[in-house]
Amino acid sequence: MIRQRVSILAPLLAVLAVACADGEDAGALRVDMLAEPTDFSNPIAALPSPADALLLEATAQGLVRLDGEGQIEPALAQRWIVLDEGQTYVFRLNDLTWDDGTAVTARQVVQQLRAASRVNRNNRIAALLADIETVNAVTPWVVEINLTRPRLDFLQLLATPDLAIFIEGAGLGPYE
Repeated sequence: MIRQRVSILAPLLAVLAVACADGEDAGALRVDMLAEPTDFSNPIAALPSPADALLLEATAQGLVRLDGEGQIEPALAQRWIVLDEGQTYVFRLNDLTWDDGTAVTARQVVQQLRAASRVNRNNRIAALLADIETVNAVTPWVVEINLTRPRLDFLQLLATPDLAIFIEGAGLGPYE
């Protein structure tokens, strides 16, 4: 019985010892996942399973995201303003680049959001985006979204993994 407890506790203690090392960041942490490969080349066209949505949320993000307490915080957008009594949302993008060094542009974000709002049999979120009237790239760094009516939950909707911006197999989430 004691031997069994020790064999269970030993790996746990080893993990805790490594986790508590000086508070120094030792660099990247590699996590391997066992699952069927998922094609994220166009996640909005064929939305992922709940497990894939979790992976997508970790590797890509939308204009905004939810923090650990469920509150909206900036993601690709560094800031935003709500106008016209909640019918117009204007987002200013962060100065971000893709892995190849090219800038993330409002045009790329607009294309993804327009694709998400198109109704097709695989798109489970399009009905929730039916209130989007227009999505425009005002400048290379500014995205404007106009709604047909105010939506109190619009920022929460934009924070869902289903609306993560994922272009040519790459996203800008907190993990690679």
